[in-house]
This record gives sequence, structure tokens and C-alpha cells, in this order.
Amino acid sequence: MKNFITKIVLSVIFITVFGSLSWAQPANNNCSTATSFGSLPTPGACSSGLQDGATVTLSNQTTVGATGASPYVYLTGCTGGGPMQAPALDTWYSFTATGTILNLSIAGFPNASVGIWGGTCGTPTGIACLNVPAGGNGTITIPSLTIGNTYYIQISGGTSSATDSNFSITLDNDIDCNDCLRASTLTATPAPVNGTYAPGQVVRFCYTVTQWVETSANWFHGVQISMGPGWTGAITGTTPATQCGYNPPGPGDPGAGVWAFYNSVTSSATGSTFGPGFFFDNANVAGSDPGQNFGDVTDGTCTWTFCWDLTVSSTCVAGQSLSVSVNTTGDGESGSWSSVACQSDPANTFNAVMSPGPVMTSANAVTICSNQSVGLALTANIPSTFSWIATANPNVTGESTTAQSGNTINNVLVNTTSVTQVVTYTVTPTSSPGGCPGTPQTV
Repeated sequence: MKNFITKIVLSVIFITVFGSLSWAQPANNNCSTATSFGSLPTPGACSSGLQDGATVTLSNQTTVGATGASPYVYLTGCTGGGPMQAPALDTWYSFTATGTILNLSIAGFPNASVGIWGGTCGTPTGIACLNVPAGGNGTITIPSLTIGNTYYIQISGGTSSATDSNFSITLDNDIDCNDCLRASTLTATPAPVNGTYAPGQVVRFCYTVTQWVETSANWFHGVQISMGPGWTGAITGTTPATQCGYNPPGPGDPGAGVWAFYNSVTSSATGSTFGPGFFFDNANVAGSDPGQNFGDVTDGTCTWTFCWDLTVSSTCVAGQSLSVSVNTTGDGESGSWSSVACQSDPANTFNAVMSPGPVMTSANAVTICSNQSVGLALTANIPSTFSWIATANPNVTGESTTAQSGNTINNVLVNTTSVTQVVTYTVTPTSSPGGCPGTPQTV
């Protein structure tokens, strides 16, 4: 007689249908099928003050019948407090920016979570998020959009199963003509995967300023970097921009200078301290303190690019914020110019979170004959290593009751009785790279 080692899961399901009420998935159930606002109405030409574009509203919107992607993308540090609900049943919208400022309003969806994303559906880059209060109406203003780029809006309920069958969403674009900073971009390489980075991962950021207007004769002087708690805090691999090199007409010479990275700079004009970040040191001023200097003068056509590396903390805290914010200053703020301006210039923001541990995707039960190898290949939803250990069964030999590692449970098990036996293994996945442990699986 053959002896068997087996674990049997018997499921008998009886389904009686007396009637049904079903909801079709919304057409915009996924990012790739987002409902498009198209190009938003263009704000007025810049002269002074805020140029406000016309609003566009989509009414009678619904998330009923929606599903949530797995893995689910979400953002933390939302306007209204806390992270977005995750997972949730979400729908998606898109628009093309015609101004640098977005005003978004949602009405009629209590406790909704709203995420705004750049990049692509395959590699979304988090920008900002809103948690709507219980009254159902909420607004958020997002600066530093890039004109011509497409952005995505994710809307869900405030719990994993909440939906709404009748809400509206309103968008408009503005341009603030009082700003010195009129156009800039912030990129991250590699892009986050499903809005996440792994512990220990190194990310290269590059910030490019493509339009600087010298309000009150403020020359471009500084770039300040701040970051969320999921990073180590170290800024490495810094690459400053090159000097614009423009010499304006008239007497005098703005002088040569260099951009460099500084941990902090104190303005001789205001006494305020800025940094860490990049600042311009003008050779016409003695010393090496940019706080005593004018900035980098431009004729309006110069472009500056600054790059640096950030490293995700090796301590795994799933969902911890990996936000990055970049602000700019004129020389009346962080340098020595006597006329303060540019103080309301918008920050450019990036959002991601630390990835959770891996989830096992291999089978949780196998049946073998006595004196055969378990032969179970272990897999997870992200690249991982595996450790596993068996619980001793006195009627079976060959099981490993000390921790083992590898991608396959390869014990040869021998049943010493004539009765079917069960051997239970506990498998723990760990992300690679990153070293973030996942939830153990019982096999």
C-alpha cells in the first residue's frame, strides 16, 4: 500500500440565484481608460497678477462598479490630513495643463480620496492628494504643473468598499504673473513602481528651471531641497547647473560665478537661512558665502538643471512618505539684493511611498507520495528571496525543522504510518533588493 502525505482543501459551493442586481464597471475604471478633460481652457496672457482660466465641470460621475488595481497606488500627506485610502474602488480622469497652477474641486462625495499623478499610467509619479471631509466637498490647489503635460486624477471612497453614484469634479488652470519662477520640472530616475520605492534604493532627481522672470530685479539665486522621512536624509551625487552667463546692457558687469551645493546659506539682506540646496556664488563679491552675493542674471532664455541622489532608508516602513519638495529663491531672499520678491513662488513636489513587503503567489498546498520531494517552487509578486521551516510531525521524517533558504522547498518526506499525514511549512518572503519582509505563508 502506498502511503500519502497530503493536505486537502475541499470546497463545496452551492449557488442559488433568486435574482440579481449588477453594476457595470465604469468606463474610467483604470488609468489607461481615464475620462479626459482634454486641454483645460488657457489662462490669459501674463501681464500682472493671477490669470485665471475658465472652469470645466464633469457632473453625474460615479465610482459604483469600480475595482481597485493590485498593487494599489496611493499617496500620503494629503490636504485634509492622512494618506489616501488604500486599497479602494477608484476611477480615473486626465487633463492636459495649459497653466502652471491647477485648482481642483470635488462635490457630493463624502470622505473621498483624490490623487493627482504625473508621468504615465505605467509609471505614475505622485504630485499631491486630497482627503475630502464628511460634508462631501473639497478643494486643492497644485502649483508647478508643466504646460502641455498630461496629468491623471484618481478618485475613490474613504473606505475599501465605499462608492458614490453622483458627484462632480471641477478643474481650472491659472498662471501667477507675480511669480519669478514661471516654469520648472522635477524628474526621478528610476520612476517609482506603482508609486513605491524599495528600502535601500537610490533615486536620481533632476530639477530644471526653464523660465525665470526677474521680478523687482531679483536674479535667480537658490534651489532648496526638502524630503520626507522615508529617505536617509543624505543628499549625494550633486551636480549643479552652469552659469547663465548673460551680461545685461548698460554699465557694470554682473561677473562670473558658479552654482554649487551648500548645506546652508544665510542671506546678508534678510538674515534668513536656507538650504540644503544649490546656490549661486558671484565672483564679484569677496568670499565664498553665496548669502553675500547676487544671483545668476538671465535674459529670459536661460535653462538651469540641478541633479542629486537620494537613498531610501534601509529600515522597512511600508507606506512611509518618500516625498521631495524643491523651492527656489531670488537674490532678494537668500542673497544680498535689497528688494525682496519671489516669496510666493510655488514649490515643485514629488510623492512616492516605501513599498510594502512581498506577497506570496505560489501554491499554499501540495500533495505528494511518501519518499518524494515536496518540489514546491516559491514565488512572490516582486523579486524576493525566501526562508522556510517545517513544523515537526512525529509520523514523518525528512522535514526541515530548522530555517532553510532557497526558491524551492525540496525536502524528501517519508510517511512512517499507513495514514495520510500533513506537514506544515511557514514561508517568509523578503524583497530583493530592499530586504523588506513580507507576510509569511503557511503551506
